Amino acid sequence: MAAAASTTGGGAVSSTQATIDALQNAFKARGADIGVYPGVVDGTALHQLVMAESGGVGPTHDEVFNANINVSEWVLMNFEFDDMTGYIDTPEKQAAVDQFKQDLAVYGAREYMKGRVVHAVLPIVSCQPERVERFIDAAGFAHERRYPTASRALYGAINSASRSGAVSFLTVGGVYQSNPGHMGDDCSTPDQSAQDEQISRIVDPLVINYHTALDTIDKCKHNPEAIPEYERAGQCWGIEPEKK
Repeated sequence: MAAAASTTGGGAVSSTQATIDALQNAFKARGADIGVYPGVVDGTALHQLVMAESGGVGPTHDEVFNANINVSEWVLMNFEFDDMTGYIDTPEKQAAVDQFKQDLAVYGAREYMKGRVVHAVLPIVSCQPERVERFIDAAGFAHERRYPTASRALYGAINSASRSGAVSFLTVGGVYQSNPGHMGDDCSTPDQSAQDEQISRIVDPLVINYHTALDTIDKCKHNPEAIPEYERAGQCWGIEPEKK
């Protein structure tokens, strides 16, 4: 089972060949034949991908449920907003976040219908705190507006999208509460230690799932009786047993 991937990603960190190499080496060291390819899909590119098919409309829950899908590929991808700096503090930025979540849910469902399972990389969140604005309304009551950093909003958007569409896709990696001691002077630049932790958070669970999936596919094809009957239909959905 091969997997196409983009990068690790995290906060304001850009994709680098060193990161790609580190992922490839980590997969190889763990005996997983998972390919890693560079690239980041930003909000604009994601929206273009989604709108290129069916006017942006994704598959329904019924279409997914009734489809006989044989998953043959895992796709490890890194998504980012167009602007990963500062805060989500304007209506335009919030609208972009909402569109991103909607597009990602549609994209994940479409990929599943093509036999691919999306693994979306969660970012290393900036250690900068939320920005808080306090104001008094016309009646004299005090209120607060809270604005998250772009990386914190991205983390939430990917998590939300992974559960909100016709297909629940998988998330890997990510550090929601980053350590300021490893995030640079700007609180958004992970040092080598933080990047190594991100690599492990991506690779370790993905490799476990990879080997589990290979074992399940092998059993479904050659020895389905090894899977408890009450689990067999779900685990072997779309996998035809080979005739003995």
